[in-house]
Amino acid sequence: MLFKLSIANLSKLLVTILFLIGAVGCGGGEAGIDAKLDINNAPLLQLTSPTHGDTQSEVNNVSFVATATDTEDGDLSSNIQWESNIDGILGSGSEISVKLSTGNHTVSASVTDSGEKSSEQFVDLTILENNLPNLSISSPTSGGSQNEYITLQLTANAIDQEDGDISSNIEWKSSIDGNLGIGSQISVLLTDGNHIITATVTDSANESSEDNINFTIIDVPPNTPPSVTISSPTSGGSQSELESLTLVASAADAEDGDISGNIQWQSNIDGILGTGSQITTTLTTGNHIILASVTDSGNISSQDSINFTLIENSAPTVNITSPTDGASQSETLSLTLTATATDVEDGNINQSIKWNSTIDGDLGTGAQITVSLTPGEHLISSEVIDSGNKLSQDSINITILENGVPEISITSPSNGLRQNTLDSLTLRATAEDQEDGNISSSIQWRSNIDGSLGNGSQITTNLSPGNHRLFAKVTDSDNKSSERSVNVVILAADGTAHFSWTAPTQNTDDSDLTDLDGFIVYYGRSANQLTNSIIINSSTTESITIENLRKEETYYFSVSAFNALNIESERTVNVSKIIGS
Repeated sequence: MLFKLSIANLSKLLVTILFLIGAVGCGGGEAGIDAKLDINNAPLLQLTSPTHGDTQSEVNNVSFVATATDTEDGDLSSNIQWESNIDGILGSGSEISVKLSTGNHTVSASVTDSGEKSSEQFVDLTILENNLPNLSISSPTSGGSQNEYITLQLTANAIDQEDGDISSNIEWKSSIDGNLGIGSQISVLLTDGNHIITATVTDSANESSEDNINFTIIDVPPNTPPSVTISSPTSGGSQSELESLTLVASAADAEDGDISGNIQWQSNIDGILGTGSQITTTLTTGNHIILASVTDSGNISSQDSINFTLIENSAPTVNITSPTDGASQSETLSLTLTATATDVEDGNINQSIKWNSTIDGDLGTGAQITVSLTPGEHLISSEVIDSGNKLSQDSINITILENGVPEISITSPSNGLRQNTLDSLTLRATAEDQEDGNISSSIQWRSNIDGSLGNGSQITTNLSPGNHRLFAKVTDSDNKSSERSVNVVILAADGTAHFSWTAPTQNTDDSDLTDLDGFIVYYGRSANQLTNSIIINSSTTESITIENLRKEETYYFSVSAFNALNIESERTVNVSKIIGS
């Protein structure tokens, strides 16, 4: 194979040849020199966190993050070594988190590959010394004093530059009473004497600050217990659980004066009822021991109690008075429902009666309602709920009969009557309805040709020529209808026309017609409306004389054929004739 070498390629070839020559044994079989080109790349190290020049507090961990990759060894991030010029070796890995001592640190990240090639990155950061929290007592003021029976409110706040608001960690102590509690605000009763009250708080770096005040608790003579008296209701009384109960009492104290507003009410059944000299409440049924207690500023309490009974609410009574149980009536009639309801506590509660049907659902509210129900066997219930949420019910069964369809019968004319148009025609029918009785006067008459003819059990009319279908329809009071019909042929005068045709011999596909069964002759006084027809059940008839036509009027005629399967052919083109001409 031939190659075409460029000058550059030739130079490379020569170099290759030289290397090959160097690899061949020389001087009678002595081993040649193995020429091998071995180039190791230093790893690539990238330090991503923290940023150069960053400043952090000594209380916080510092996160160091870097990555290292090597052309020959791949990912060396786990081999990264971290070191501080102040704290020395910090650890190894792609990410470490350490606390550093205060000062200006230069931290190095270094990594060495398998070929002993190394890379190193540096970052400078400053670690600031933790600040002491700022603590101050805001209440009470130093040098103050108060009675030993009065609760003392201690309030302080603490802010730390690194941790923020740490007021909730404040610890309180008294030089006399020792530990008092923890929090930004606490309430305490101190023994009498000159107290040094100290507030101390410690931040997350375990650095503490404190503040203190002097406060004097004054010794006073023994406190006189208060007196409390329930004035209403009287002990042993009773009332319905539905009624609200007003509790009244008074309380006085030698040191504090009138403390009636501090009276606390409690029931052995319902628990805490409220606070004050007078409260109104609703209690559950049962025999209550009602307690009124009061505590003075010296924390001494007194109480008074009464017995009081709350009587359970009585259930109301409800009775359906109309209709009677088991009654029935037609769906066309409205139904009046009546009931009475009374309650021991509430009296007459008729207007609260609610009515319901198992078929129609909610019917209404009140002592008397009028409804229309759907057909079926209804369970009608009435219920009432008194003010104490007690329920009573009464129910009856009512059957609602479905409205019957009215019966209608045409007595005249007879079906198939043929009559000249010049003669008047009397239409008669009767109609009876199960619910409405005789409703013959509501019969409506209609012709498929002449439309509405009139209403009533008997009407007289003149119909236009044609094959009429006369309908008699009646509708009862529940909008249910019945309809009957008869066919009547109205002939126009006495003119005649002789119409002839030639019987077809082939089907439309040019095959022989072998099952011709007859013809239909169509005629009428409009070319677009041949309203009359005559069926000829004979395959040999080819003409017909049509009678009872109006003279001096133009009639149009057409004919079609039909086979034994009653398949009808297309009609012939209309022909016309003036009758009598």
